[in-house]
Amino acid sequence: MKISELFNKNRCVFSFEVFPPKKDTPAEGIYSTLDSLKKLSPDFISVTYGAGGTNGDNVTGDIASYINNNLGIVSAAHLTCVSNTKEDIDIILGDLKNKGVEKQGQRIAENDEKLGYKRQSQQRKNDF
Repeated sequence: MKISELFNKNRCVFSFEVFPPKKDTPAEGIYSTLDSLKKLSPDFISVTYGAGGTNGDNVTGDIASYINNNLGIVSAAHLTCVSNTKEDIDIILGDLKNKGVEKQGQRIAENDEKLGYKRQSQQRKNDF
């Protein structure tokens, strides 16, 4: 089920948003938290991307995949376009699809340039 379909059911939609652990923090903590959140029966769980687009190893995808495939809850993986080229985004989206995130969830693409966050010093050809 797509998240947008949940909002067409004429009832309250209950969700959580989680943040990937910092690079120097063990990832196990997020998984035990997610296991606990499942008991509250959320309709979906969204997973943010690293702060300022600093999630190069796609931990977001790993967490969203766990939510979909292990917990059976729809997930949304946030994806920031800051400092990424279109090719980078294609790779990340392919990784999400390979992890099964596209199958049950949906992707939320955030174009931070619209919010005024484009970093001129890191601008590359074809940046968003």
